[in-house]
Amino acid sequence: AAVIFLLVFSYCVIQPARADNFTLKAIRADNLADRLSYARKAVEVSPAGRYQIRDFFTEQFSMDIQRNIKDIMDNEAAKQGVKNILDFLTEQLEKSVEQSSHDYSATLRLAQTYNIYAYFDISKIALSEEYSQTAVALSPANPQSYWVLAQAQFYSGKYDQALASAQKAIDLEPKWFPSWAIAVQIAQRSGNQERAGQLARQALDLSLAAIDTNPDSLNHYQYAAQFASDLGLKDQVEDIARKAVLHNPEWQSEFAGYLLSTQASTGTSPAGD
Repeated sequence: AAVIFLLVFSYCVIQPARADNFTLKAIRADNLADRLSYARKAVEVSPAGRYQIRDFFTEQFSMDIQRNIKDIMDNEAAKQGVKNILDFLTEQLEKSVEQSSHDYSATLRLAQTYNIYAYFDISKIALSEEYSQTAVALSPANPQSYWVLAQAQFYSGKYDQALASAQKAIDLEPKWFPSWAIAVQIAQRSGNQERAGQLARQALDLSLAAIDTNPDSLNHYQYAAQFASDLGLKDQVEDIARKAVLHNPEWQSEFAGYLLSTQASTGTSPAGD
């Protein structure tokens, strides 16, 4: 009984505690090499909660990479460090998918991670497409499946297919504005400005209607300002930003960029408002 107790205590308490400790060390580490080392220890030291730890590191590292993408691209050492991180993340997520082939969340994260990796190494795009298609097969009614597929197709130069995938996401849930934002961005970057304008106009009308229906949603104002900006409607961008801040002064920082850009373009100053 004592031996069984010790084994269970080690498995359920000591090893998870060590994994948590390594996770904290990975978060606090000052450089990529140390972060990666601690992250590896966190997933290796305990099988308990391994799936959650993999997802946690994927989310944290991915956000860090996206926030610092410009600085990373200007530094060869940083790029190599990021590739090492992405190798670790994809390796771990592939294990999750292999161990649970019907796990939609793990498959989607793996496709998203390969999309990020393709930004640094275009040869990874084939894997991104593969896992994106798997995500679509697992959850064909989820717009997120088509978001990652559209991005992978765009990176592959399949612009028409990418736009079709983005449109599919819109058709599944027209009031989910990230789908519209992705479609507009794909149309813009593929050089189809006419289609980009059509999509942005439709999205702007929907987001303005959403504001009228639910004026307490910050996202509705943010997307409305974004779509108006895509259309080059500077006055309307400012109107939306001011309306948002008037409705909730705590949103001032969220729209400061829009307000400052319009003030600069018109020659006014914050003091003159």
